[in-house]
Amino acid sequence: RELKDEMKKALMEASEGGHILHLNFGPHAVNLKDLFCDEESFPAELFSPSDWAVKFVEFAGAEHTLVDGFQVVITALLSKQCVDEKFTSLIPDFENFCLILLDPQLEESAEVIGTGRRAALQFSRSCVPEQEGDDAEAGSVARGSPSAAARALREKEAALKLRKYGGAHEGDAFCGSFEFKEEWGEFWDLRWKRGPCETDDKGKAINKALINVKTCKYPIGKDAQHCLELMGGSNYTHCTGLYLNFDPVIRPTEVEFCYTVQGKADMSNAYITFTGKRWQGNLPGSVAGITCCTYQKGGGVVLSAGSGQLVSLGNAPKYDKLIKCRLSIDWNRKIVIGTTDKDGKGYPAARQTTPFRDDQCEGFATLYIYNTEVQATAWYNWIRIVQDENAAVIDTKAMDARAELQRNIDKREYDKAVASDMAHGMKMGAISATTHGPDGEQNLAEAQAMSFASAAGAQGL
Repeated sequence: RELKDEMKKALMEASEGGHILHLNFGPHAVNLKDLFCDEESFPAELFSPSDWAVKFVEFAGAEHTLVDGFQVVITALLSKQCVDEKFTSLIPDFENFCLILLDPQLEESAEVIGTGRRAALQFSRSCVPEQEGDDAEAGSVARGSPSAAARALREKEAALKLRKYGGAHEGDAFCGSFEFKEEWGEFWDLRWKRGPCETDDKGKAINKALINVKTCKYPIGKDAQHCLELMGGSNYTHCTGLYLNFDPVIRPTEVEFCYTVQGKADMSNAYITFTGKRWQGNLPGSVAGITCCTYQKGGGVVLSAGSGQLVSLGNAPKYDKLIKCRLSIDWNRKIVIGTTDKDGKGYPAARQTTPFRDDQCEGFATLYIYNTEVQATAWYNWIRIVQDENAAVIDTKAMDARAELQRNIDKREYDKAVASDMAHGMKMGAISATTHGPDGEQNLAEAQAMSFASAAGAQGL
């Protein structure tokens, strides 16, 4: 409702001011007819100059005046083939639009939105100045002025009201600064998609009815927050819940999220996973950069490291209490520094650094949230992604020192346990490497067994 109110306001301002109404589709073919056009806020007649001149009086009232110069311009990063095939059914009166192709080499990249539920329409007023001289005779943008249309396209970033991210390209990554926070508002399902994995770990098709997504208030009571509830999953199978694509890829310096989860103690759930490529059928093929998940008991909140080990960030949340988790990312060293705030008192000092799962990951193309258990439920209150091109270099000296100290403490405790076991003659794996015999061919357990057999033989047992 808020978006449609803003669209109506932008339409009225452009109509009464004689401005250009700029609708930016980005890399999507958005279904304007079915999702956004209605009689109250965004009539279909506005796309036809003659029809809008008549409809405007009924729409706005006799006290308002339609000023000459009002035009509608649509910009999209799509191929001409896609526009020719799809836009006639998606945009009212599109057959009367003048099509201007700015980049003939643009590859096919459209994602057609059948009902408009998979892409947010990013729109704004684009007040492109009228041209002077001969260019003015050629007409305005809607009539096909290439230079005006080119300016409108170049200025699209400044014109967008809802910017996900911004900046400038550097290689394949988008290296500017931005902040994006998903709080599951009215149009969250225009950004997120279901899946993408459709088969389980045994190659069988996943029953989609077992995975349900909705927004709700959680936990129940006075502390209830607006959350996304992700219920269910496929056992031992990744990327079955929701995913969000980034185009172009991003290199965030910080990821933070607020959540809780309920599931089996020995299963991992409430995943936050970033990959460097779109889904390739599995995580290794998709170049997984960061994976954070939760075990109800044992590991708690963990990061998956490149060597296959799990690095603990803190205890698992109680199912009825939301906690926060923060991941700081160093792209130069391909490491992640994670910590959790379980009681709202702030983040404690991080314990250690965690390497990327795949050090070939140079940016994030997709974010996945999911469970790997049928009976699990995860609640995400919000997810925040920050990309700061001026972020300070992360100093990990104190962290590395704490990690080394902890390793020494753990080793000392282990050595004490081994010494105690040996004192009591325990047969365990830790002493199996202790050799005896003239050539070192026996371990301690074998030597004890042979001594007992020799004694028994001497006594005639």
